[in-house]
Amino acid sequence: MTNWFERVLTPRPANALSDSDFRTLFEMTTDSLIIADNNRVIVAANKANEAMFNDRIERIVGTRIDDYMCPDFHQLDQLWQKFLEVGELKGDICIKRRDGIIVKVNYIAKANAIPDRHLLAIRDNHEQRRVFELAQDSERKLEESNKFLEDTKYALINVLEDFSTEKQLVEQEKKKVEAVLASIGDAVFVTDISGHINLMNSVAEEYCGHRLTEARGQHYTRIFHFVSEDNPDVPYPDFVNQVVATRRIKELSDHVVLVKPNNERMPVSDSAAPILNPEGKIVGCVVVVRDFARERKLEQAKDEFLSVAAHQLRTPLGALRWGMELLLAGDIGPLTQKEKTMVGTYHQNILRMITLVNDLLDVSRIDQGRVRDEPVETDITALVEELIDFLNDEAKEKKVTIALDKGAIPLPIIMIDKKHLSQVLENIMSNAIKYCKADGGLVNVRLGQDTNYAKLEFEDNGIGIPPTAMKNLFTKFFRAENAVLNNTEGSGLGLYLAKKYVEKWGGSIEVRSELDRGTIVTINIPKQPKASPKVKTAVVLPVSVGI
Repeated sequence: MTNWFERVLTPRPANALSDSDFRTLFEMTTDSLIIADNNRVIVAANKANEAMFNDRIERIVGTRIDDYMCPDFHQLDQLWQKFLEVGELKGDICIKRRDGIIVKVNYIAKANAIPDRHLLAIRDNHEQRRVFELAQDSERKLEESNKFLEDTKYALINVLEDFSTEKQLVEQEKKKVEAVLASIGDAVFVTDISGHINLMNSVAEEYCGHRLTEARGQHYTRIFHFVSEDNPDVPYPDFVNQVVATRRIKELSDHVVLVKPNNERMPVSDSAAPILNPEGKIVGCVVVVRDFARERKLEQAKDEFLSVAAHQLRTPLGALRWGMELLLAGDIGPLTQKEKTMVGTYHQNILRMITLVNDLLDVSRIDQGRVRDEPVETDITALVEELIDFLNDEAKEKKVTIALDKGAIPLPIIMIDKKHLSQVLENIMSNAIKYCKADGGLVNVRLGQDTNYAKLEFEDNGIGIPPTAMKNLFTKFFRAENAVLNNTEGSGLGLYLAKKYVEKWGGSIEVRSELDRGTIVTINIPKQPKASPKVKTAVVLPVSVGI
């Protein structure tokens, strides 16, 4: 029996790579590689094709290239003939993915890479540009950061004043660092391991309203007043101390504000990094503060557009929903069974669109700080039981069993916004059901508590979450690749909303997962949730009736 390499590339040239080397190179390439025969049938494809065509390798191999071309592309025969004649071809072309999405790609094709086998390399132009731009930006920032840290570390070395030569070198390094600091457009300040300021540039002086001579030796929190937009009366946590303790770079969370001496509140983007001496010991921390006002305005404009667009969608969707429900109720006239099925399908799709619009509005309100809780006495145990009853039909349809363990000690009654808490729990529990095994699925709901928190744990035996997806799990519109391939419905907004609500109350959400084994989501809800911050003023849009 021939091996894999011989089956794909027959006959094999004398100077070819070994089967193992070729296959490793073939699979590790990030571009989509396809090997086709003279009939344009794909005989081999690497893993990158799954993302390119939104299809499984098992289905891609054996399919003709024609099946992935745009429906309106009729010149493939002529292009293929030209390709075989000239031996090599490259350019742009549109392909059709398995999910129907049309994508413009760049291709390079080599005819008869070996006899009767043709090699095609495909790359997504948009992704290529995005990655290239990100790589350029990251390389530039990395070079600036490395140069700055390399120059700065020597300025922080304690030298013996008895050695005049060493003192001169330190002075030279100090001047170099000051020159670097002066040339940077962002505010930069350097502290020792206790958080006391050693150096800062002129931009930092402008931001804090103090000269370096006044600020040197003082703790940075007395010079720079960082607060959260959501809780402007509470100082921001000591991030320099966190950097020193963890020895890791720390970026400040969203919506951090620097209060300037004139009480102007400037949105900022900050990052802090440890400074290490040649022995690897932390000797200080460098903090970069960037004016984020322009980006914040763009973000607010985007959120306002999203809010307006979602509101505008509510009216036609409400009318469609009302019309479908009239048809289903027979108020307009009797329907045949086939018509009822079709109208029922339309009705379900409209309800999904309404849910998406409502999620978009919730995201917009949260991002603009326009969400205000209405706390009421809430029995969390009773609320969980109500949600289990509500989701029971969905679970039965998927043959998923929901088991509830109320714990040894009943959870206390908590003053919290019941509507938002119900939304959080429904999102988590619905995900557990959706991503469970299709048959024999099990969702375990466990209730517990400690001194300060009520703890709700949701465990499923579903598809799990890839490790590479964990860092993006709570970002807007994100869905893990295996969830998309599993054809499970979802907007990618549920976990984002859940995390925002829970953190607003002073709680947290923890996720542990093992691929193909299941996921455990733990929600820690404070027994005394934080009060809602003051709601920001915003344009009030009319709310349509029917949604």
